[in-house]
Amino acid sequence: MAQSSTCIITGANSGLGLETAKYLAKNNPELHVVLACRNALTANAAVSSIKTLDPQASLEYLALDLGSLESIRTFGNVCKEQMESGKMPPISSIIFNAATVHESDTYTKDGFESTFGCNHLGHFLLLHLLLRLIDPNYPTRIVFVSSSVHDEREGAPVPKPNFKLNIDQMAHPEKDTRNGSTVGGERYSTSKLCNILTTVNTAVRIDNHLPVARFCSFFLMTSSSTCIVAVVESIACDSGVDSFISSVKYFVNLFACSKKTAATHL
Repeated sequence: MAQSSTCIITGANSGLGLETAKYLAKNNPELHVVLACRNALTANAAVSSIKTLDPQASLEYLALDLGSLESIRTFGNVCKEQMESGKMPPISSIIFNAATVHESDTYTKDGFESTFGCNHLGHFLLLHLLLRLIDPNYPTRIVFVSSSVHDEREGAPVPKPNFKLNIDQMAHPEKDTRNGSTVGGERYSTSKLCNILTTVNTAVRIDNHLPVARFCSFFLMTSSSTCIVAVVESIACDSGVDSFISSVKYFVNLFACSKKTAATHL
């Protein structure tokens, strides 16, 4: 079967990203799934494992290091070239799933603090590069996988986001003498808050330019086997396209499920 559209998933070589890729490839034979990952070995293994389960699945691995602006731009160019050549069908969905956390001071190739650089800055650049490739007349869904840790009211067992920092302070933090788990947890929750703000802000900004785009954000809290997921602040329009979310602006649906089940709702 010829594939009619493409879904791009960052960090699809493990966890929720991998389960999402499996589900989409199995249940949408018309969909071409791109696993956008940094580690070629595990990404190719993920492709092989999905192919073993479903030999007819259409999917591929494309290199993407969210800690490198050069890699992100190269990924965008590769997608553009493949779409122009007809090798890659039109983009119908993008799932910004990849995330990292560091308890020590580590930095991206461009000198940004790694948690903020990969979780927010990398995805932010990738979003804007891929938006240029989206056909405004083609139904599109864009998803950010975030976390309930962004909201201190959820009572998550990690430090709350630091609301006092500006973007330069997040990208280039001063030396922090607190213990690593506290520093790493705060940077992670702050980066997840940035994902939420990006989702809402981008949806509002492009509403008049991409009338069929659907934006939503998933809050995700994980343990070894359980996810708590919420669809929040979804902004959709009257495009006439079936969706897995309600087409209301502020819809919240909280439920507990396995990672495999959570993937079906992405």
